[in-house]
Amino acid sequence: MVGTLRRCSPRSAGARSRRGARIVTWPIEDLRSYYVALHEFGHAATWTLETKLSAGVAARAVAARVLLGEARASAWALDTALVRPDSRTELAILEALTWYIEAHGGNVGAGGVELVAAEHVGEYSRIWARCPQSWTWDRD
Repeated sequence: MVGTLRRCSPRSAGARSRRGARIVTWPIEDLRSYYVALHEFGHAATWTLETKLSAGVAARAVAARVLLGEARASAWALDTALVRPDSRTELAILEALTWYIEAHGGNVGAGGVELVAAEHVGEYSRIWARCPQSWTWDRD
């Protein structure tokens, strides 16, 4: 596990607040691990009911919530970091967002915007647009 936001006890898992949340990451040893830790803090800082996963929610709604939550956490990390990401870290951010888009059946070429709820398209599009075109890699 590279990083995650977890509830402290199973009893609080259904809670509608961040009380009892614990952020778990690997030790910060380089720029990439610094951004992973900031990303996980970003989940706590940007958490809302619209990014919370709920049992019994349709798969499309889950995809919208997950993708919006990941984008918000990444944007928070970029906004909060004391140093700019290097190319390796930029690539890791792009790969992570791309993984979530593909995992939920989205169109990577469009940034997965079709997965996001209509009321959040503008916000999500602005975050996706922050990934410079230079943040690309060859995919086989």
